[in-house]
Amino acid sequence: MELTNIIGKQVFCLYKGEYLGTISGAVFKNDFTKVLSLKLFDLDENDCQIKFSSIKAIGDHILISNKSQLLPSLLENSHSPFFMQVIDHQGGDLGKIVDCKIDKTGTIECFVTDKQKTLLCQNMYTRKSFVYYTEKSFVAKNYRPRGKKILALEDIKVSVLSSSTDTFAPTKIKFNADNMIGKIAKDTLLGINNEVIIRANQTITNKTIVDATNHNRLNQLYFLAN
Repeated sequence: MELTNIIGKQVFCLYKGEYLGTISGAVFKNDFTKVLSLKLFDLDENDCQIKFSSIKAIGDHILISNKSQLLPSLLENSHSPFFMQVIDHQGGDLGKIVDCKIDKTGTIECFVTDKQKTLLCQNMYTRKSFVYYTEKSFVAKNYRPRGKKILALEDIKVSVLSSSTDTFAPTKIKFNADNMIGKIAKDTLLGINNEVIIRANQTITNKTIVDATNHNRLNQLYFLAN
């Protein structure tokens, strides 16, 4: 049966023969494989729910045993795939979900879009603002950004320079300055009295090497070369 054919039906209880309200929607299992309960509003327009397993019959109307089977509305379980956009693995637009077919236990057989596309539950992956549909396995965490590896403290090795005196100085990096020519500076490099040696995104030239040497900034230029 189609879920949209159930919405709007009136609910009656057998014990006291009362009219309880009108079906207004459904509550789905988190993976959208089953309808857990039906939502309804009563004569006073209060929101309630009925577990699907408590329903005695669904025909022109819905029958339940007694009024005690009405449950308070649970907002935390109100997430629904209805009206969500469906995009397949090739970027195709399958339309928006407008209905689903369920069996007598509430198990969902398939969803249907406004483009008359039939969607199997096992191929649906609900994202924040759309449904991704693919027959291949999809694991969202495999698509997260890859950040740079952060070294743990125990992985950091510190070398202490030994000397016969109390004066310690870092060893200068040895490199071929000509290898920097033609590379792009990642940031602006300033010399003595804040004189600009090279600006960010400019190309390093032979003159840049000479200026950096004169300002004792060759090491800094090396680290800015991209």
